[in-house]
Amino acid sequence: MRGSTVLGLAGYARGVALRGRSGSLAEQIARRVGLRKTFKVLLFITAWGVVYEDLGRAPVSIEEYSDWWKASRAKSFREQQLFREALPNEDTPTRLYELARVHVDVHNPAAAVLLGALIL
Repeated sequence: MRGSTVLGLAGYARGVALRGRSGSLAEQIARRVGLRKTFKVLLFITAWGVVYEDLGRAPVSIEEYSDWWKASRAKSFREQQLFREALPNEDTPTRLYELARVHVDVHNPAAAVLLGALIL
């Protein structure tokens, strides 16, 4: 997985990047589902990104995501359900993950080198 993308998602979530009128991604999620669930949603987006990077493309389904993680389908579906509750206009985390990835690639291309060892 690209360490820089995790940094991008964290920056995106804090509002450092792509801050909209309605606040950062984390603020938007927290307003809908609360702070504790916000962390679960952000973790799901990041876990989706791990699969994305390994496959070289977005997972085609929650089943593929679940199989990759060797997680129960029920757990993966609960994660996706919470994600959709928090972000009702998004079907999957793919678009948000790609935005975070582009942000990091543009603004901090060295982040992968700095964080790679921590992630692996």
